[in-house]
Amino acid sequence: MLQIAVAGPLGPAINNQQSQANATGEEAAKKSDILDAGIQEIRLEKSNILMLGPTGSGKTLLAQTLARCLDVPFAICDCTTLTQAGYVGEDIESVIAKLLQDANYNIEKAQQGIVFLDEVDKIGSVPGIHQLRDVGGEGVQQGMLKMLEGTVVNVPERNTRKLRGETVQVDTTNILFVASGAFNGLDRIISRRKNEKYLGFGTQRPTGEGRRAASEADVKSQTESSNTAQNNEERDLLLRQVNVLRNVLVGKSVLHLP
Repeated sequence: MLQIAVAGPLGPAINNQQSQANATGEEAAKKSDILDAGIQEIRLEKSNILMLGPTGSGKTLLAQTLARCLDVPFAICDCTTLTQAGYVGEDIESVIAKLLQDANYNIEKAQQGIVFLDEVDKIGSVPGIHQLRDVGGEGVQQGMLKMLEGTVVNVPERNTRKLRGETVQVDTTNILFVASGAFNGLDRIISRRKNEKYLGFGTQRPTGEGRRAASEADVKSQTESSNTAQNNEERDLLLRQVNVLRNVLVGKSVLHLP
């Protein structure tokens, strides 16, 4: 399964993660030679992964198997329980705390681990409440952005509480973050985008409806489909039309009888 995954879309990120884990011990010996060398080696930064797929397609199992084959710490985070710092719920730093716990509180080993962010599509910003503070959506995104790029996170030590202030620093630069989600409704957005023509030099003005009109039509169709009373009225109207047409046809056939 590891060979299939490395040959697939996850290959570059996994190979980079494995090479960073193997080069951790050799990096200290080469630091003094970098300044003296005329040509410096190019260091590839980590490339985080975004996995899309329906529920039960094996996204979590794939990440767990890769972590087991690479022999690196692995932590799963449910993004639906995350909140912005200062509110009731799990903080963003708790993800690194789980990874450090899986590494048996070995900081060097935890800094080469894999963090699986499950249900990441559930922390999307909610439309229509831009004036309010979205602590479970946009607030989590802003706090998670710097951690994904690479920063130093303060994590509570073993058997200590966060309020006591005894923390250890974990660098997330080489931690691989794998985000996954179902992203329901993404197919409809892509279909509308592909059917739309854009303005440009040498192109004709599009005759189809724009992005906003297509979105409003989609919302209107969903609202109409969910209205049970309106559906019943339309069905009754069609039945009445069928009955009238049937009576007309029966009357014509009776008139033509000898």
